[in-house]
Amino acid sequence: MPILLLLFVGAGCNENEQKCTTIAVEGPENNVIGKWKQVKGKTVFDKPQIVDYSCNNIIYNFKSDGSLSIYSDIDNPIGYNSGEYIYEFSLYSLYENIDENYTLKIENSSWACGISGSNMVLNNTPLDGPILYFVRIQ
Repeated sequence: MPILLLLFVGAGCNENEQKCTTIAVEGPENNVIGKWKQVKGKTVFDKPQIVDYSCNNIIYNFKSDGSLSIYSDIDNPIGYNSGEYIYEFSLYSLYENIDENYTLKIENSSWACGISGSNMVLNNTPLDGPILYFVRIQ
């Protein structure tokens, strides 16, 4: 009986650890153009949660003409659903006293944006919004 209990406990731990590996590519830290994979979403205020999307395919493709194509293999992720959007990337800080030093506007929503090597963070917590985490894939 104790062995069966350990097997069930061990199986439960493995289910919670579903991180998948994404091969990241380096890119400029002052440019968002390219493909980014959303790997995590975090809500802080309304129903706080952290969702690992590393095993999903949520791809943001920022194009040089100011258009953004999003593909998601799941419905209603923290962030944006699949579709076509317009974006603007600015080299100025949206908010003081947070780490993200750029601004990314998607449609009518402005996000504090931080890019470091192959990682990007979109932070909307000053307006009680979520934080989105990405890895550059192209």
